[in-house]
Amino acid sequence: MDYEQSRERHNNMRITDKGAPRLKEVEDVSQQISNHWLIRWGTNIGIGLVIGGYLLLLGFGLGHYLLDDKEPMFGQFALIAILLGGIITLGLVVFERLSIYKKDPYREIQK
Repeated sequence: MDYEQSRERHNNMRITDKGAPRLKEVEDVSQQISNHWLIRWGTNIGIGLVIGGYLLLLGFGLGHYLLDDKEPMFGQFALIAILLGGIITLGLVVFERLSIYKKDPYREIQK
């Protein structure tokens, strides 16, 4: 079977089962489920708890490391430099994204 025959056969294929849901019906159900208020709230709360817990644990560990007199000062300064560099980089990325968003002429168009 050559390419053209295979393509023609593919284009002529139909779903033979009348009880099978169409793609549009499946997309509609998926959209209804994902737009349910409980799903949105649960997802937001779950993500918030994970990020909040991670930040609290990270802050706790960093606080103990930086306030401990037994740790070498070089390690503490290196950690502070890494944290400041990360914060500055993150701030620049967020600032750039916000400035691009404000100038975007297509932001009013709904997807």
